[in-house]
Amino acid sequence: LGAPSSACRAWLAASGLSDVPKAGTTIVLPLTEEFRQDAKRAELGQRIGEIDPLLLLFLNRVRRIDVVDRSDPELAITRSMRRVDESSGAENASVITLTDAVDDAAPSRTTWLVVK
Repeated sequence: LGAPSSACRAWLAASGLSDVPKAGTTIVLPLTEEFRQDAKRAELGQRIGEIDPLLLLFLNRVRRIDVVDRSDPELAITRSMRRVDESSGAENASVITLTDAVDDAAPSRTTWLVVK
């Protein structure tokens, strides 16, 4: 892989990242001007809050979804959903732990036995 394009560097700068993380795939989606207005921003925050961490059970290659809103430093919101797979000891099953954390609140964890 080469250096990030100028558009990618601009998006990274706008999101507060100085460089592309080295591990995995990172997708940075900057907000358009429309969503920086208070009404749309509140709607977007509500929709992000409606995302069910169970989504990670079905997106089996996605290990982590982080949503960070830095448009207003006083109202910055961070939501992090993570998936950790562990072997269950059986060939056709695994134990999956989903963690969901919003800002500095204690994360909620659920554990699932997934049989393939």
